[in-house]
Amino acid sequence: MSDWPWSLVFEVAFDVDAMSEPGPGDWTDLSSRLEGRAHSVRGMGRSGNSSGEASVTLNNRDRALDPTNVSATYNLVPMRHARLQAVYDATTYDLFTGWVDGWSPAWPQWGQSLTQVRLVDAMAMLGTIDVDVDLPRQRTGERIDALLDLASWPASLRDIDTGVVTLEPLELDRSNVRQEIDDAADAEDGYLWIAGDGGITFRSRHSRLGVSSQATFGVGGMKVSSVDPVYDTQLLTNVAIVTSEAGEEFTATRQAAVDAYGYRDVPVRDLGLPGYESQALAEWILYRLADPRLWLDGVAVESRNGGAAMFGLTIADLVTFAHTPPGDAGDVDADLHVERIRHEVSRDGSWIARFDLSPYFGAGGWMTWNDDLGSQGGPGWDDEGAQWAP
Repeated sequence: MSDWPWSLVFEVAFDVDAMSEPGPGDWTDLSSRLEGRAHSVRGMGRSGNSSGEASVTLNNRDRALDPTNVSATYNLVPMRHARLQAVYDATTYDLFTGWVDGWSPAWPQWGQSLTQVRLVDAMAMLGTIDVDVDLPRQRTGERIDALLDLASWPASLRDIDTGVVTLEPLELDRSNVRQEIDDAADAEDGYLWIAGDGGITFRSRHSRLGVSSQATFGVGGMKVSSVDPVYDTQLLTNVAIVTSEAGEEFTATRQAAVDAYGYRDVPVRDLGLPGYESQALAEWILYRLADPRLWLDGVAVESRNGGAAMFGLTIADLVTFAHTPPGDAGDVDADLHVERIRHEVSRDGSWIARFDLSPYFGAGGWMTWNDDLGSQGGPGWDDEGAQWAP
């Protein structure tokens, strides 16, 4: 890999407990043992896709990383802190930070000894934590912060927007922390993901509005080696039905889209929203999904064509895709949000990053008013609850 303009770093904090934070001197560098392929996936937290994972294969000929070796050099137990980083042009980029889920010996042929290491991120850890919950009415980000406090999650490993949506009080015995923060993010229809440094990150629905593109794929930017464009009805929604936890149903309909594409609905159920917020969520869903838009899956960039821009992108960034297809119908020039990032490093040193991109839908004018939690004035609001307008 020395002939390439980057290097891959893999480190483990062997002697730090799972729920403690490693310090600078706790990391052991295992980069020289990297063999085969390294792989990492990070994505945002809607539709149950918030968990990330990574895997590396390490040379273990000396059996120092063999859990069946009682004299192994390292403390080979599950849930040790681990991280993958890329160093490019003297800058270090966090690709994945989490915990080792397993140390699996591999003996592919006589004379070889490898250890396959699988990593999971903070969502997997939070999925193991149940807490008693007694929380007041809160904005979505405030709810997520409060739940992380109950889980004793470090403040240094979270970056949480306040949110614009109000949630009803929540009182539960032994509720799962991951499920509850996922529900809060779904109620907001915001972004929830684990950053490359392992921090839990939440952004409100308004964070997508009026932002600037951070990079360009294609013409005038990073050279794209492959892409899977999607323009279909999979997420098309022209009748949005939101059912509150109390069982009350709220519906918003875009009749012109029903006439054009047929009835398309994606019901949303059991979110802890008051009535006016449930209605607002239904309207918001139509604003985003009532018309077909271009999605791009697996936009692949090789490291030699991506450089620092490829390593620097994170979830929720706005990017531009520019392409000139054959024919005289004009160029494709679309702004989209990063939804998922996959890094794949092969033994021969090649590095490919793949990005899943979702459509950007404009600057918008969606604001809310709430008597108890303060106001965010906007078109059409009054003092009787949230009034929303695109």
